[in-house]
Amino acid sequence: YTVALLFLDLDRFKIINDTLGHNVGDKLLIEVSSRIKSVLRQSDMLARMGGDEFVVVLESAKNKSSAGFVCEKILEIVKQPVKIDNFKLNTSASIGVAMFPSDGDDMQTLIKNADTAMYYAKKQGKDTFEYYDEKLSEDVHDQLVIEQALKQAIQKNELYLNYQAQYDLNTKKTKSFEALVRWNNDKLGFVSPATFIPIAEDTGLIVPIGEFIFKKACEDFMKLKQIDTTLEYIAINISSIQFRSADFLNNIKTIIEEIGIKPSQIELELTERYIMDFGEDSIKLLNELKSLGFKMSIDDFGTGYSSMSYLSKLPVETIKIDKAFIDYIPKNNNNLQITKAIIALSKSLGYRTVAEGIEYPEQEDVLSDLGCDIGQGYFYARPQSFEDIKNSLIL
Repeated sequence: YTVALLFLDLDRFKIINDTLGHNVGDKLLIEVSSRIKSVLRQSDMLARMGGDEFVVVLESAKNKSSAGFVCEKILEIVKQPVKIDNFKLNTSASIGVAMFPSDGDDMQTLIKNADTAMYYAKKQGKDTFEYYDEKLSEDVHDQLVIEQALKQAIQKNELYLNYQAQYDLNTKKTKSFEALVRWNNDKLGFVSPATFIPIAEDTGLIVPIGEFIFKKACEDFMKLKQIDTTLEYIAINISSIQFRSADFLNNIKTIIEEIGIKPSQIELELTERYIMDFGEDSIKLLNELKSLGFKMSIDDFGTGYSSMSYLSKLPVETIKIDKAFIDYIPKNNNNLQITKAIIALSKSLGYRTVAEGIEYPEQEDVLSDLGCDIGQGYFYARPQSFEDIKNSLIL
């Protein structure tokens, strides 16, 4: 006798709720629960755990495969567009599956393990389902250890910045630097940003970390600018969580006034997939930042699902071509053609282009010939500490 417990969480629900209001959010939850119920049998149970989380109990699930079949049906029906009031909304779900008795012999353990599997499904890119196994519990434990250490990282001075030069592909002169956060913990050692940034975003710790990065990068840039007056700006990555925090604008205004840096000397980098999720309030904030003089850049361009017509309405001026497309140029013709198209489209819309991940002279030559404006990568300069960059500028 087996039972499957599915733990379901709606993707991007918070964005819809925050930008369109709780009334629209509530109607979306009612519609989604009705849709889920429509693909279940009478013997199955559906319950809302709270917020945008649901639990489904499949009493007669013979095995994992039959539970997976139900997950596929739920995912398919949830992602169909929903019309609420005057809005056409798109959402999707992430589902974790735990089986009784193999993954737990009481309800509390099953829910905990299905929840763990659901978080793993979210990490895989959302709109998918994952089965629980013990390895996931180990991963969650590791994540909790990192999370606890990260809470103390700023106070303990464990976070620091490296800077990678961005240079003019024609003159080969450094125009700017991108600030890159690093973390070295006394017990965990060096923790990769690819590991700790997603955890910081999940927990909200990215907000104080983002403020630390912004302030430190601005301070360091002003010191470097005194040595090399030709430097134009500092590029700083902004997380969508940080961008949507209530005090974001006031905080960065306070920091720039305190440091005496001009907004035009700061380029805010936002990733493409987040820009495409922005509601009206976020676009209003982007316009406000632009009117203050900040430069705006779309990072990781080409990896998301952007439409150029939508991008043309956004107050950005720089497109950063993702490293994945720069790799293996010029040998890989597909990458070459995609990069060529991005540069041509960007130019037609009046955007500057930055190519990141340049590692070989052949790549640099091709990008320069294609009309790309700015380069960044190991071929020109690796990320360096502030002290190393300062010393090289003095020399």
